Amino acid sequence: MTKRKPLSTVVAESLSEKILSGSLLPGAQLPTEAELCAEYDVSRTVVREAVARLRSDGMVVPQQGRGMFVSETPAPRNFSIPDEALRTLPETIALLELRLSVEVESAGLCAERRTDAEASGIRAVMATTETIARYSREHNGANVLTLGAALLTPDEARAIVTAWLAASLREPRYIRRLAKIRNLEREP
Repeated sequence: MTKRKPLSTVVAESLSEKILSGSLLPGAQLPTEAELCAEYDVSRTVVREAVARLRSDGMVVPQQGRGMFVSETPAPRNFSIPDEALRTLPETIALLELRLSVEVESAGLCAERRTDAEASGIRAVMATTETIARYSREHNGANVLTLGAALLTPDEARAIVTAWLAASLREPRYIRRLAKIRNLEREP
């Protein structure tokens, strides 16, 4: 029995194909959430997850107050392993071992090589709900998300990450608040 693709994957792949085929040209605005929901007959959550995936792939970029647009300069294709490649437990374990070796080493190198300015620019949040994740990004400019593995199911973690990736700093007053926080951090 083959596993059915998640609806968000189906929508993301369809939009990706439209971008790659030229149906959606660079600089073109994506349809609104409501329009995509109607076109694909899916929920807003599914559309948000699909758009978050395209955003993380560099295919679309947000423009404050205007919506999502096809990237003028698509990011180079990232290394990815399709869901179909993880059909068995040994394949999944092999992927986890690969990620562990690469991600832990990368994090260590980043920590060793970071500057004081980079360290002071970190705005981290440990989110346990989608709302916390979204608000941390929209209101406080969080740029690092952490999850408590013992507190969340994989589906909850996926929903939180999707909400966080789909959000961005919203309003000038929050940008001013973030500037005040940075100024306070610089004081002795």
